[in-house]
Amino acid sequence: MVDEPVTTGLSIGEKLKTLRESKGKTVEELAGEVKLAAVVISQIERGVTTPPVGMLIKLASALGANVGYFFEEEQGTPQVEVVRAGERKRIRRQLSHRQSPLSYAYESLAFRKSNKSMEPFLVEFDIDVAEEVPPLKHEGEEFIFVLEGEVEVRLGGEVILLKEGDSLYFESQVPHALVGRGHRKPRALAVLSVGAK
Repeated sequence: MVDEPVTTGLSIGEKLKTLRESKGKTVEELAGEVKLAAVVISQIERGVTTPPVGMLIKLASALGANVGYFFEEEQGTPQVEVVRAGERKRIRRQLSHRQSPLSYAYESLAFRKSNKSMEPFLVEFDIDVAEEVPPLKHEGEEFIFVLEGEVEVRLGGEVILLKEGDSLYFESQVPHALVGRGHRKPRALAVLSVGAK
């Protein structure tokens, strides 16, 4: 793993810009590598929009970093990390008028631990998404365990409805989109593996 620049206290967008510049890449070069419009990268860096986890994984991979880099507060590699309920970092997508909807908000459950092989999140799904949520794909594998409510998973050409207590494990290269269903916002534990460090 290459050394990552110190970014204590910075937002996801600021961290992305710091990392991109430390690698000597332009916005356009990075956009080409991850197959996104340069304007989207620029919006993320300026904090105009917040990307979904799958997009962060692609950006981190293209820049030779672990996705956990975007959530870390401190440098260092403690062997044990305890994140108290009030310490979790909630990420809520900010939409620009040209962006597709994100159907969830997420909280990093291990944001101080760097160089992780897994990235755990607590996810709360919206149930009032009017537009079609586009599928994403990225490196690694994912595990979803539904804590409350119902989550519809569109996985490749299949639609799977997960209910409270159900779980799903899949390879993240399969295009996937997750949307809350029912009358209350579902919550799930999601653990992403992003491959070798």
